[in-house]
Amino acid sequence: MTVTTVQIIGDQINNAYGRAHRAWEARDTAKYKELAVMQANRGAVALELNIDGTARLSVRMEEMLAFLPSLVPAIQEATDVPICFDNPSVV
Repeated sequence: MTVTTVQIIGDQINNAYGRAHRAWEARDTAKYKELAVMQANRGAVALELNIDGTARLSVRMEEMLAFLPSLVPAIQEATDVPICFDNPSVV
């Protein structure tokens, strides 16, 4: 019998969720770091990063691209858990 281990990918850094939505509106890297650490402490083996818009929040591609150079290093400073990206707008 093969035993499969469940791998957890943290998805809380997503503007669909209130804390991430508020962090995005304030461009608050400290709040994003808190979300990253929280998920790492709960066993996430990767952190999904999605700062795209939602039905309630309009985010332009230019805004995302301008913020990523601040956000990614901040998350990497907070935890060594790998980051993966989720963005339906990227072709």
